[in-house]
Order: sequence, then structure tokens, then C-alpha cells
Amino acid sequence: NSGLTSIEIPANLGTISRSAFANTKLTNVVLRGGLTTIQSYAFANLGTSLTSINFPKSLKSIEENAFEGTSINDIYVNNIPSKISLSINTPFTKKSGMKIHVFTLLGDEFKDATGWSKYKDNIVADIDIKHVTAINLDKKQIIIPQLASGSIAATITPHDAEVKDVIFTTSNKDIVAITNAATGSFSTGSIDGEAIITCTAVDGSGIK
Repeated sequence: NSGLTSIEIPANLGTISRSAFANTKLTNVVLRGGLTTIQSYAFANLGTSLTSINFPKSLKSIEENAFEGTSINDIYVNNIPSKISLSINTPFTKKSGMKIHVFTLLGDEFKDATGWSKYKDNIVADIDIKHVTAINLDKKQIIIPQLASGSIAATITPHDAEVKDVIFTTSNKDIVAITNAATGSFSTGSIDGEAIITCTAVDGSGIK
């Protein structure tokens, strides 16, 4: 409830607590990398004073009503939807003209993602990034016994792609089951057979 108008959150702060900056007069908010959680009502009831906010890539969770009663025009989201948990209880005050800026090629993923889907009319995929152009695996073919385990490593090109996350899938989980979709760990079943393992980039590029 103070007259505070500007803040810069340092990189070593992980959480902005419940109602921390509610009912202030903030016009400028800078969030540094390291922030992981914005709790409920943290920036509630700022009216029309705060018009833009840029979330760092480190942010993992935005809780319910975090920006309730705050009419932000531009929200910049610097990660993929699966890495940012958004409360289903409307953390942002939805309004016509508000834009939620996300990475190019990921607009549809955000529109379908839990929490984000309620803002599908506000999502604009216009944050230009370097996308994945190729994936190389350290193994092309594996012959492995039943009831064994192993892993496949993926190398992303270019090395400075903004989103390097991948998902491993199997064509036959009874033969080879993926035990960690992000790292390529797998285990084999108790019957002979073959399966194709596919590694897909999750940055919207479709590279696999």
C-alpha cells in the first residue's frame, strides 16, 4: 500500500511472496534471472499504472490472482509453456488489447496449454529466437538384451538455440519403454522385438 513506483528484483531472489507489491503505484518492474515463483496477489490492484512486464526464463510458476486488478498491456514470456506453470484461477486481468508475447512457432502450444488457454485470444507469437535446425543422436542403432536399460544423448544445432529441450518417444513401449522423456533414458521389456526411438525438439520447429 505504498507509493512505490519502480523496482528491480535482483538475480538472487527466487520468490516474490504473496501480496508483496499489492496496492502500490508501480510503473516499472524489472525481474532478473533467478526468479522462479510469483505468488498470489503479488502485484494485485495496481490499476493501470504498470503497462508492461518481462518474465525471465528462470520463472517456473505464476500463482492465482498474481496480477489481479492490474491492467498490463504487454506480457513477455521467455520460455516454453510446459516450463511455466500458470494458475487456472486467472493470474492476469484479461482485457481486450492485452498481448502475451511468446516465442515464434509456439503460439499454438501456448493456446492449448493448461492455464494459458484462457488467454488464447491474447497470445502473440512474436519473440524471435534461434530455433533448432538439427538433432544428432550419439547412437543410430542399439542391440540390447531384455530387461536392460540405457540412454541416448542428443546434440542440438545450433549450439545457441534458445530452447534446447527435446522429448524422446518410442514406437513400441512393450519392447523399449522411455523412462525419462527429456534425457533419453530407456528400459527394455521381456520380449524380443524392435522399436524406433524418436527425439523431437519442443521449440515448435518440428525438427526430429
